[in-house]
Amino acid sequence: MANLTITTTANTIKVDFGTYPTHDGMIQGCWQKQNITFKNQATQVAATVQNEREWYVSVVPTDNCLVVDTVNGVAPTDINDLYDKLIALIA
Repeated sequence: MANLTITTTANTIKVDFGTYPTHDGMIQGCWQKQNITFKNQATQVAATVQNEREWYVSVVPTDNCLVVDTVNGVAPTDINDLYDKLIALIA
């Protein structure tokens, strides 16, 4: 089973939590793009949904981070590439 996989449609972002099925009690989630923000924090990206739920994601295992395998089917190469791919989802 994979780590996080993130895909997008015209208006939503879908997250499959993969190996984190008990994280926040979710296996998958889908949110409206306008309700999501991302912040690049050097070693991780903070993803905030509706100004209340926040997850930290990365491309490598680090403390308190969920590892992202793919964004729209493409594996990010480093944290900056992950951030750029996530920002492109909501642009």
